[in-house]
Amino acid sequence: MKWDPCITSVNNLKIAGFIPHADIMADGILFSVVVPEGEQASLLLYEKGSDQVKMEVPFPDSPVTGRVFAMMVSGIPAECMEYNYRIGGRIVTDPSAQTVSGREKFGEPRGKGEHCVRGGFACQQFDWGDEDKHLRIPFSESVFYELHVRGFTKSPSSKVRNRGTFAGIIEKIPYLKGLGITAVMLMPCYEFDEVIDRDRDAYRPEGLGRLIAGSSLPESAVMMPEGELRPEMRAENSPQDSDVKGAGKSGKTAGHLNYWGFGPGWFFAPKRSYSASADPSVEFRTMVRELHRAGIEVLMEINWPEGTDPAYMQACLLWWTEFYHVDGFLMMSSQDDMNAVAKSPALSDVKLISDYFDTARMYPKGRPYRFRNLAEYNVGFRYDARKFLKGDSDSLKDFVSRCRYNPKDAGVINAITGHDGFTLLDLVSYNDKHNEENGENNRDGAAYEYSWNCGVEGPSRKKEISRLRMKQMKNALALMMLSQGTPMLTAGDEMLNTQMGNSNPYCFDSELTWIRWSDTKDAQELSEYLRMLIAFRASHPLLHQKAELTGASLGGFFPDFSCHGSNAWFASFDQQERSVGMMYCAQEPDGDVLKELKDSKEGSYVYVAYNFHWQERELALPYLPSGREWHVMIDTSVDRFSRQPGGKDCGCGSSEEVKCVRVPARTIRVLVG
Repeated sequence: MKWDPCITSVNNLKIAGFIPHADIMADGILFSVVVPEGEQASLLLYEKGSDQVKMEVPFPDSPVTGRVFAMMVSGIPAECMEYNYRIGGRIVTDPSAQTVSGREKFGEPRGKGEHCVRGGFACQQFDWGDEDKHLRIPFSESVFYELHVRGFTKSPSSKVRNRGTFAGIIEKIPYLKGLGITAVMLMPCYEFDEVIDRDRDAYRPEGLGRLIAGSSLPESAVMMPEGELRPEMRAENSPQDSDVKGAGKSGKTAGHLNYWGFGPGWFFAPKRSYSASADPSVEFRTMVRELHRAGIEVLMEINWPEGTDPAYMQACLLWWTEFYHVDGFLMMSSQDDMNAVAKSPALSDVKLISDYFDTARMYPKGRPYRFRNLAEYNVGFRYDARKFLKGDSDSLKDFVSRCRYNPKDAGVINAITGHDGFTLLDLVSYNDKHNEENGENNRDGAAYEYSWNCGVEGPSRKKEISRLRMKQMKNALALMMLSQGTPMLTAGDEMLNTQMGNSNPYCFDSELTWIRWSDTKDAQELSEYLRMLIAFRASHPLLHQKAELTGASLGGFFPDFSCHGSNAWFASFDQQERSVGMMYCAQEPDGDVLKELKDSKEGSYVYVAYNFHWQERELALPYLPSGREWHVMIDTSVDRFSRQPGGKDCGCGSSEEVKCVRVPARTIRVLVG
């Protein structure tokens, strides 16, 4: 088409919350950029899909404010063009671009030439239908499911048409809905450069802090400074292709790939290689709409580069929440910056998750918003739960504290596995990490995984080992699902996914990191158990309360939370103790259920008996009010999960003489009154 652009100088900008970017306005397209002092800048325009510059337009000589230069371009439809900037002789792809072209195939180095990557606009209209913008599911009612967009469905075993894409997730919505999760947590799915090569003249979006602050040119036109690379991602720590085994069908080798996507990126643009269609913006919105219709929220993980300005962070989060209807974010950056972003009223109905929020300092007069939108996620629960699971000494007290932890003004995310560590099956199959294929002499990843191989390192055909591992996996899921915080599952754990003992496979795009959709008898058993566990948790609000557990007596009757050992109402936390009974109560002295728990479908007393001794233990059971009796609802010691009523065969005495519950070795039993 013939271009007839009109270039107009911009005299002023609305500075409040402003970051340099390109945006479609009523009278044209506004382009603004930071230009270092003493350098010149120009706008490069391309026809969509072409790397040939069609027009180059210099920015005005005078900045609009500070070092921000801007101009308005009209007469060219946004859907027909792409753009870059030339700053000081270097080609810069806008770090705030709404879309990015030139990254169509995952894991393949981009083409040569300085114009191969270009920014663009997400300007196609979209029909959201009757979809709710944000589902606002409380943390207390949420179950998260962390997944890698590509790895979730890339394996042929996924049996989807559009493998490794946003559309592939849409095809798996019936599975996700049936599992019972309430939110998917997407690992980085914004545009990033997964190919790591310090010797290539790449056009990467680094230096966001400097770009937004307007102090100097970002390193967008050059490779990231070595100091900002994670050590395991540096070229000198990367093997040559011939040194790597098991690179996978993709042909990509360890050390040359950032499969996970953490690090620098174009944070406003959905990743093009994760799209089955030509328009990742439309496909991403379609995925969100369909997940919302199924009652499932969409959360994103974002890893901000050091030095990113909080104003940029806030603008980015608002873009994803407003334009893409994303429900929340797990953010990684400086905690001071996270606190600043989290205080924004514009994000008060969006879930914001970080390592820790000091809500006492953030809300000196109390939380100003009714919706509890903040939550903390750290590895504390993961490691304390793992130590307890494997029966470490002096692990009981720490786990009990984690299990009941539920602060007033911030939720808590509890995970026992994650992308950065062992899978659930590997957690019970390996004592040591096996990251040799990463090419780093097995040095990378966490120093300790607090795992236990159940007696054999790696795969085993011994039936007693397989049974013990299945029990330990059920125990691990129960530790997470029966704690007060929001559980976060790792995709594939319920299907016995393995990474063969690799605890840090950030550099593999292969069957090692792709989920294998197993339909074996054992995988079906664990998946069925997890579905039951999620449903049980959902039907018992005692296990996911909105308020903090105080342990205080309710009007002289049972406390809301209590611990029991060999004697009722007294639990030993000796270093060698590995068993405890935790009881949750919602009963007032007159027998009425507490108002906030009236929607409970089953029981107002729940007793969870944990025993990670290698021998059977007996735990005392408190007497229940007249007319009530204990029933065993879950027992991880049986080959198939149990949900039958209790009785002598379930380890309890009669309803009139119940004094204890027998708990087999390495077993969790859940009783309901």
